[in-house]
Amino acid sequence: MTTAIDALQRLDDAVIATDRGPERSYVGASNIGHECSAYLQMALRGIPGKTPPPNALRIFRLGHVLEEEIVNDLKAAGYAVREIDPETGEQWEWLAMGGHLRAHADGILRDKKGPAILLEIKTMNDKKWNLFKARGIKNSHPMYYSQMQIMMALGSIEEAMMVSYNKNTSTYHVEMVPYQADIGRMLLEKARMIIKNGYKTRVADWPDSFSCKYCDRFDACWITDSEIPKNCKTCNHSTPHKNQQWWCNKNQKLAIKTCDHYSRFTVLGRK
Repeated sequence: MTTAIDALQRLDDAVIATDRGPERSYVGASNIGHECSAYLQMALRGIPGKTPPPNALRIFRLGHVLEEEIVNDLKAAGYAVREIDPETGEQWEWLAMGGHLRAHADGILRDKKGPAILLEIKTMNDKKWNLFKARGIKNSHPMYYSQMQIMMALGSIEEAMMVSYNKNTSTYHVEMVPYQADIGRMLLEKARMIIKNGYKTRVADWPDSFSCKYCDRFDACWITDSEIPKNCKTCNHSTPHKNQQWWCNKNQKLAIKTCDHYSRFTVLGRK
């Protein structure tokens, strides 16, 4: 006989099985603002973090549902919103540095016949939403701000619209965010240091530092015998190559199949 506890467990197991997609293996616009180079290097190599709990996965899923409603409201308000790139038939995407730097936009909009505006949508709880309203996105959520800046840099766009939906009150707040060329260049240089130069230093010296102990890639970073996927991307001998490929510096050829020279990826302490 099914019990309430059994039903709850089955619901949680189902969301973990269906909502945890494949691990990304690139530096993305959404994480370029992260303070730790080791974290970004692990993201580039597809080293997974801890699986979010079921409630967090459901929050992510609800965010996608709400995004569609927000786009519908924008269209009803008279904005010409394009969620899909007409040239590709897919989500707006910009690639750089051999495809190892990627950015995906919620959409592009135009107000009448004005220039293209980057659309970024975020759903927030009441506390984070009020912080955004009071301080502005640059100060309240620097990761989101960096995300928009590097997308504008890659897409040659001069302005972004940040639309935030308060999940507690169903209230909107909107901020127009201009492109800052100096910040865009700084973020692109940061990505280059990770992708081209292999920069991988930790943000802190000790595992119990505040920046590290709550990180979802803590195990892969600090525990040398933690499990990570054994493939060419997670090998110390590999480096990013063109066309989203990887190069084996040990065998001097494309890194396609793990060989006997595999060396588990390691990060560095601060200098």
